[in-house]
Amino acid sequence: LELLPALPPGWNRGSLAGVRCRNGLTLSFSWKRNLITSLEIRAGRPVTVRLVIPGQVPAVREIPAGISRFRWDHRMPCTD
Repeated sequence: LELLPALPPGWNRGSLAGVRCRNGLTLSFSWKRNLITSLEIRAGRPVTVRLVIPGQVPAVREIPAGISRFRWDHRMPCTD
């Protein structure tokens, strides 16, 4: 999953909710200064995903069934 691969100029802050993705995932996320600040992943079943997030090293994550939440402040490493 690659978040904000082509963010238009001028959209340096915003959010999306209920974005349907492969593997039955639903994403909601927000960004500020073109960097993701929060991410919620809803999964109907456990799934492995590769997350590509601006300002972060791409990572493979095991997402359990249910809701997973992540936050970043971009001064500190990612926290679950």
